[in-house]
Amino acid sequence: MIMSFRDMSEKKKVILIVGSSLLLFIGIIVLGVVLQLSHNPYGERLVIQNLGTYTSGKPSDKDRINFIEHSLFQTVNLNSSSPVGDRSIKDIYIRDNSFSQTNTNGVHTVSFLVDSASIEQSYRISYEWLSDESGVLDEWGTGVFCVDASDVIYDTFSCSDLITGISHPSDSTLGSILPHETNYYLIDYYIDDNGKAIISIKIMSNNNSSSTSRFFSQYETTAIEWLKQSGVAIGDYEIVVRNLSGEIVKTYEAK
Repeated sequence: MIMSFRDMSEKKKVILIVGSSLLLFIGIIVLGVVLQLSHNPYGERLVIQNLGTYTSGKPSDKDRINFIEHSLFQTVNLNSSSPVGDRSIKDIYIRDNSFSQTNTNGVHTVSFLVDSASIEQSYRISYEWLSDESGVLDEWGTGVFCVDASDVIYDTFSCSDLITGISHPSDSTLGSILPHETNYYLIDYYIDDNGKAIISIKIMSNNNSSSTSRFFSQYETTAIEWLKQSGVAIGDYEIVVRNLSGEIVKTYEAK
């Protein structure tokens, strides 16, 4: 049977319609994927341009990165005289030799400094996530902070952050040596609502038995001794000691 010219035209129309519909469907899927990848559930964000270079091949957590990029957007706006738009700053980079990533008892910790020459701002960024449900996140482990005095490269930048609300220099003595981490303890500091520097010592052990309490006490003593040897006048600061679970075990009041 010979197909008429009209029948061939109708068949071509059907093929074109089906093909166009298929292409449209694929296009919608691709667009949806692109939008999903670029979407931040926390809201507007600023992108750290070379973060992927440092985290490539290492464990990562997309939700924590989304949170940090949104927090960075909020903090930069807090320190800017005019509004900064979503993904509008293209030169936010991790500072050389400042990146670190660790995994301690199932708690992944990433920390680094970022700089932007175009707005002359710098921040200390850290974030944590769990790969083991038994782990405990540090209450100060995720956030965007003002850099310590020793890390300032833009002298005209007066920084405030969303967590401490402080301006640098926060504490030049502590800022030059902390945070300090070993296999047994993590020492850091923060500024309370009254502008007072508080030293935080987290012991990588719990103290819920006679044996763990003995080790806990040893690690605590070692951490405090390290502070003394580093030139810290212990009596000038309040010191909060926490266990691995993040619970406050002891507080030393400033004299």
